[in-house]
Amino acid sequence: MIHLQRRESSSSSSSLLVGRIKVSTLSSDSSLSEKFKERRFVLFSNNGEHSQTPCKKKNRGLCEKVVGVMKNDEQMQQPNFDHEQANLLENNLPTNLETLAVVVKQEFLEEEEEETGGWGLKFLRKSTLVQTESGSSRSKTSIDVVFPSGIHGGPEDGPLSLIERWKSQGNCDCGGWDLGCSLTILKEGQQQKDNLLELFIQRSKHETSVLRIEKLPRGRYFVQYQKWLSALQSFSVALAFIHSHRAISYDH
Repeated sequence: MIHLQRRESSSSSSSLLVGRIKVSTLSSDSSLSEKFKERRFVLFSNNGEHSQTPCKKKNRGLCEKVVGVMKNDEQMQQPNFDHEQANLLENNLPTNLETLAVVVKQEFLEEEEEETGGWGLKFLRKSTLVQTESGSSRSKTSIDVVFPSGIHGGPEDGPLSLIERWKSQGNCDCGGWDLGCSLTILKEGQQQKDNLLELFIQRSKHETSVLRIEKLPRGRYFVQYQKWLSALQSFSVALAFIHSHRAISYDH
């Protein structure tokens, strides 16, 4: 649960529940040749904390009009600390409240051993996890972040989830007509470091990172993000990064 607290008050009673992150883990079947573990973090929010996806040049005029309308609406509708628009404590939240999804995939690297077998028998091959000096398996970790372009309409239970739409190359059961249907994908840069995460827009020509999370001494983290991302979304990605980094360290 993510709570927002008023600056002018230190009382916990004045805090507002603004987001909820659901965490799940998916592991590969032992019979499969590809060994992996996938951690999924899905942020649910009911206060319009959706990113304002960067506009392409050909659609910039339309996007500016849409952003202008959104700004006018934001001025008229101030945040209300007395009640919530939806109950984030419910177990089955509609998918159109999904504001962000982070998928952290840990792939265990494998290599083939030397051929084994007796005289006149067919050589058998078997694969094993590559072991380090400490006896733990080596792995490769990737992070993908999925943002919707806005709030998706549809039935009461919502459209397909963000991860389902991402896994299916952006296909949605609405057929693509909804303004909140399109997705923005953030991926890691080519140069990866253990104490630094830099995310870039997939297939973008811009070399500037959209989101940067750096681990500092004494257990602190520095988060830098572009203005079209919300603070809640950036904070949630940082939580997923920290959680996954520690979980992978424990696995090793």
